[in-house]
Amino acid sequence: MKKVFFSIPAMLAFALFAETPHVDSDMVSVVRGGNGTTVKISYTLTGEPAVVTIDLQTNTLSDASGEWVSINGEGMGFLGGEANKVVYELGGPVDAYWFPPASFSAGISAGGLRGVVKAWPTNSPPDYMAVNLTGAKNVVRFYESTALLPGGFANPEYKTTILLMRKIPAAGVVWRMGMPDDEYYASSNAVTHKVMLTEDYYAGVYEMTQGQLTALGGSNESSFQGYDDSPFRPAERVKHFTMRGQSWSDSTYCWPEKGHDVSATSVLGVLRARCGIADMDFPTEAQWEYACRAGKGTSLYNGTKLDKTAPAIASLNQIAVTLNNATDPVHGVKMPYVAGSKTPNAWGLYDMLGNVYEMCLDRSGVNANLEAYKQTLTPGWETGAVTTNPAGVASTSVQRLIKRGGAWMDTVDYCTCGVRADGSINYQGAEGYIGCRFFCSVKEAVK
Repeated sequence: MKKVFFSIPAMLAFALFAETPHVDSDMVSVVRGGNGTTVKISYTLTGEPAVVTIDLQTNTLSDASGEWVSINGEGMGFLGGEANKVVYELGGPVDAYWFPPASFSAGISAGGLRGVVKAWPTNSPPDYMAVNLTGAKNVVRFYESTALLPGGFANPEYKTTILLMRKIPAAGVVWRMGMPDDEYYASSNAVTHKVMLTEDYYAGVYEMTQGQLTALGGSNESSFQGYDDSPFRPAERVKHFTMRGQSWSDSTYCWPEKGHDVSATSVLGVLRARCGIADMDFPTEAQWEYACRAGKGTSLYNGTKLDKTAPAIASLNQIAVTLNNATDPVHGVKMPYVAGSKTPNAWGLYDMLGNVYEMCLDRSGVNANLEAYKQTLTPGWETGAVTTNPAGVASTSVQRLIKRGGAWMDTVDYCTCGVRADGSINYQGAEGYIGCRFFCSVKEAVK
């Protein structure tokens, strides 16, 4: 069938998101062929490499004089080519492509179509990043909002074959780590001190699931596999957590001496090879707690100070799976829930409290090792001195990691933003309750 080419430059909008980098939008071309409709969005990037995102919009009136409305990710799906990624080609037109479903074919020419192109400086990329775990092309993509995610935010792939991450605005913020002495179950391990992180970073929207672990070729050691919804539940009891390629119970563990060093054949090594992000890893304790709190200084990230009153416990039940409410509504047994079943924090991160514990990079700095932990803080921390980018202790008498957030088998007092726990406790036990969440720096994500 002969293809018909329509050039409609008047229907392409462009966004001058920043003076440098800069996008000059060129045109939208609609090509109809025997296999349906292809939309090509061409633009020119100048200044410096940038993360370029594209939103496709339709018009409410046939003459394009009405309101422009985003098609959104649920209807748009995946954009190919130079869209929603780091673009390096400067000074010449580059192309992105959309292959719309049949339901959109009739409406494209009737109401018009335009592409809104934005260039984001690499030190200030969009809020969301999606990493394809299957090893396919176009592994890392960026999105301005959950509304523009391919297939929509409810797309089940974000809990199985795609790692969805949210940018955490941490750079330069001074905040209080730990918990005040008057909090319910105030722990001596939760040393209250001021912290500042110097970089923004991305954090997984969900705890790593069994489906995601399997997509990376990892061995699923979960106690709760075999259910039809197991792929959507957290991966727990991951064998010795050798997904890093290192044992956390001996002196070979690298953090912080060797940074993010891992075995190339480990789960994390495979993930890094696929996505090219060199510091994709567990978070430091400080990164974890800052992401968990999402700007709140209270026991819970929804602004509630946890105490023994019924309203406080009810508030925790809204955001966390604990021993108090762990009976799964589908299967009727106590177990971790499907990821994202509870209310997220203000940055859209789910299950930061309860469900399963999340491992951090820091070696154990609690109980017998608490004094070693205090020695890593800036002198004068007791009176307000700020510790920058804390990395935990370099060596302890017990070479094990910190776990944070509490779990489905814990009483409510362990499921707060400030409680710190030694990950050595029954980590190979029959009941699976220790999982993880992946983090990475912004600067490595956009390289």
